[in-house]
Amino acid sequence: GAAIGVTGTTARVPLTYRGGLLNGCSQCDADANVSQIIATLHMGGSGRGFQQVIDASAGMTLFSNFRTTDGTRLDPAKSTSAFSFVIGYGFGFGVTDRLKVMLVQDYGMLIHKRVPGSSTNTANQATTRIGMRYGLGSKRRGF
Repeated sequence: GAAIGVTGTTARVPLTYRGGLLNGCSQCDADANVSQIIATLHMGGSGRGFQQVIDASAGMTLFSNFRTTDGTRLDPAKSTSAFSFVIGYGFGFGVTDRLKVMLVQDYGMLIHKRVPGSSTNTANQATTRIGMRYGLGSKRRGF
């Protein structure tokens, strides 16, 4: 079967900030608000037993409220955004017709706006996730 959906997340995360000399921090420990809105396509087998799982997601990641760990505000004052996508492949096991457990390896990438003097404008991440899905509602037959 297949499922589509939209996911939204937000978190305050630690990061290494690399800025100019004008803002008092060429490189320092900082925190920022990171939010995402992502559309997701999940494809996997139906029924019981072993099955493959394929996930594909794409959307935007928003960065805002950059501050040093002591609370000093950093540039940019406005939110910045980056295109994000994730592709995942793995295996699942249908315990019942509605309950699935899965192990998936994800590869994700963020593509930032090109910055002069920077050798790259991307950030990559590989993640292994263990999850469970439970189907709600009733199965309809026909139209």
